[in-house]
Amino acid sequence: MTKKSILYIDFGASRIKWLVSSGATDLKSGNISNDYIVGSNNTEIDIIKLIKKIKRLIYSALDSWNISKVLFSSQMHGYVLTDVSDRILTNFITWKDQRLIRNDKELYSEVLSNIQRDFQNITGMSLKSGLPFFNSIKSILDLGIKECKLLSLPELLLQSFGIKVPAVHSTMAAGQGFYDLNFQCYSEKLIDIHSSFSKCKISFNTVENSNKFYEVNIKSSKVLFCIGFGDHQCATLGSQKSKNDIYLNLGTGSQVSIINSEFKIFSDDNIIQCRPYYNNDYLSCVTHIPSGRVLNLFISIFGNESWNIIEKFHIDEIINSDLKMDLNVFEDSYLFKNFGRISNITEENFNKKGILKALMKSYLNQYYDLIQKFENKFQKKFSNVILSGGIPKKLPFIKDFFKLMTDKNVIIINPDYIIDDTIIGLKKINNL
Repeated sequence: MTKKSILYIDFGASRIKWLVSSGATDLKSGNISNDYIVGSNNTEIDIIKLIKKIKRLIYSALDSWNISKVLFSSQMHGYVLTDVSDRILTNFITWKDQRLIRNDKELYSEVLSNIQRDFQNITGMSLKSGLPFFNSIKSILDLGIKECKLLSLPELLLQSFGIKVPAVHSTMAAGQGFYDLNFQCYSEKLIDIHSSFSKCKISFNTVENSNKFYEVNIKSSKVLFCIGFGDHQCATLGSQKSKNDIYLNLGTGSQVSIINSEFKIFSDDNIIQCRPYYNNDYLSCVTHIPSGRVLNLFISIFGNESWNIIEKFHIDEIINSDLKMDLNVFEDSYLFKNFGRISNITEENFNKKGILKALMKSYLNQYYDLIQKFENKFQKKFSNVILSGGIPKKLPFIKDFFKLMTDKNVIIINPDYIIDDTIIGLKKINNL
């Protein structure tokens, strides 16, 4: 009999990445584009087309290998609304979406004033205008519905394979803006406030903290489909060395995280958040750090060949750059102040190469500042700086920068391994 294989899928911010492995052997990997529908105020993915893509991938894998399990990780802060009969009412509204604040700032401000005092103490998250808590109010009002259900992408996919009421993992639920980390359940207080503005009774699936599997019959085969996990937590797990390290995930989205055994929020600092992790631990983290999304915005001005220039930079060129940039150009970036900035402009530095050097210095300084912030707040020195995501693997000077600036051991996770860190995290989950 053919040896059993496992299919791992990550619904990333830029692409859908996948891997088929059997035991310790990787058989095949690939990726699929995420086709965004971008409007002036909305960012969606056609959910019907997305489900068809994933089903084609799974069916193709089943034709080629003896797939026994499928495990998912997913971008967080997105949602789909369904009615009580499980009929899909919206596309997948992504983490980049800003439909409430951009379409109705007055309503957004009113909702914000009702939750801002307690929100972080309940959810562990700092307030972000792109959270499902806010955007779903606008979706519901546009639909004119009185009752609905809010689902993450993994839940909807499980449902499409005939699982009637799939559970949602806490790492996904916590990103929606309704989940109470203290009591590990959806917050009645936040749901009531949401309903007072949406005029709709909103419901959710049951939250699980385990790696629960569901049995699905496909093409005369019994396949175990796992509950979906948050990509931030998966990436951290995939790169985890010890609890004495600090983790920098540099991808399309970006986070700085440390692993804690307790739910901890700082009353004087709403930048550092708390998220559920694995094995009853938590992540203390800063999220929505300008990264690949913003680098691509700047580089698009000069063309993709600019990456070739950046890759050849020496660490001294970057450190000695005197042009300054604030890269917080999108609403939910962690230090957003209405717009980004470029300053210290001179005749000598304001050119293509000078701008690209300053771009990388400003980019890396964000993380250096956060390492210092974490050490001060938690009153500890971290043993290692762990770098994950595609950007450190592409730009060798990044490791040199952190080694020089922090005088710590700096580790790039699997530098020659093309498989995404979230997939490595899913492999570890399968063995928990």
